[in-house]
Formats: sequence, C-alpha cells, structure tokens
Amino acid sequence: MLPAKIVSRENTGGGFFVAIEAPAEVERFDTRTCAARAEVLLRAAGVEFGLGVVLQCKDGRVPLLEGYAVDAEDTSSINTSVVPFALNQEPGPLCTNGG
Repeated sequence: MLPAKIVSRENTGGGFFVAIEAPAEVERFDTRTCAARAEVLLRAAGVEFGLGVVLQCKDGRVPLLEGYAVDAEDTSSINTSVVPFALNQEPGPLCTNGG
C-alpha cells in the first residue's frame, strides 16, 4: 500500500485543514461509502474541550481532513504535524457563558 502525501496544513485558529494527496495508482473507493456520517471526536494537547474531524470525500479520494474546535477555543497553538491525537467518546465539558 502506498502512503498518502500531506500537501499542506492550515491552522485557522478555530480549527485546521490538512490537504491530502493519494498516489494515482491507489485504488479509488466506492463514493457511496462517503455517504455514511459519523461524528469523530479527538482529544489534543492545547485544546481543553476537544476537536471534531471531518474527512471530505471527492471522486473516490479523501483530499481534505478538516478539524474544528468543539467549543470556542483558539487552535492556533496546535502544531498538527506533531501533536498527538486520541479518540474521544464525547466532547469535554463545554464552557458556559461564565467562561
């Protein structure tokens, strides 16, 4: 199996985008499998309440990984190339209007 290549990373402060490129010789997947939705939550250093992630599907490829802060947190300090992520069953306790 050939690995996908990370083309770019962008941290917006409210989340991040990771552009992904699969080698041309890697078989495309059935796009009907993209229709299934599942919420994936992660824990990451630098974010108290967690992150949600979405894999964007297009033409049998996954060209983009999108991450977003579950609560109104700044993700600017997260270095997505080195931070360890862990699956989370549910978001952390969300802050209230009192902060």
